[in-house]
Amino acid sequence: MTNHSRQIDRYLSGEMNSEEVTSFELELKLNAQLSRELSLSVEIDQMIVEDEDVLDFRKQLQAIHQKKAPSLNRTIKLREIGRRSYHIAAGIAALIMISGLLYLLIPKDYSNERLFSMYYSTEKVLNVSRSADNQLVEALFKYQQREFADASRLFEAILREDEANIVIRFYSGIAYIETQNYSEAIAAFKKILEGEENLYTEHAGWFLGLTYLRIDETDKALELFRGIMNDGDNYYSRQAEDITFKLTKRN
Repeated sequence: MTNHSRQIDRYLSGEMNSEEVTSFELELKLNAQLSRELSLSVEIDQMIVEDEDVLDFRKQLQAIHQKKAPSLNRTIKLREIGRRSYHIAAGIAALIMISGLLYLLIPKDYSNERLFSMYYSTEKVLNVSRSADNQLVEALFKYQQREFADASRLFEAILREDEANIVIRFYSGIAYIETQNYSEAIAAFKKILEGEENLYTEHAGWFLGLTYLRIDETDKALELFRGIMNDGDNYYSRQAEDITFKLTKRN
């Protein structure tokens, strides 16, 4: 597979002069492989997130929340004291009715396999740099084409040379799920969770829980989902709350 990454990088960053742009765009029309690599690079660029900025922003939000929480709690309590008792009773009655209706509406056949299928989705997790070598581009291309067995082999080769590559380790975990190699998927996600916090920490925790669910290790899955559910800043918090509710209320 020919590596066009430098050409694509210069084209997308606007470093080419007008003659180079014309020549490159002409080659795009004639070279299907170059066109595919450009499409992949554009897709990757659209999903890139600045890791440090996101993590710093999240830490700032957490600090503000911790600082403001005591005063907010006091305000809520003072307002509640002044409410009339029948408002409280009516609210409790409404909650009981809603809870009862929800319980009746919950399907009782939520198997682990069905829940896994409902919540397993790899959309919106692609986040890798366009500055990639030939082997990485090929691995991502195989992954995008859903050729997960080939992608797994390429990911493994990259990790042998670069064990600390969190991005590749995460995608190797997804590829292992897709090829039903669940023990290796678990090992990959655990490895990420054992390291320092990064943008793949939340993804790894969620997919580890789903992998446990898929192999019927429900207690381990629930432990992870409850932790995610209780972290309001976690990207998967709402989904974890939903799946925990279904797991604990089924027959």
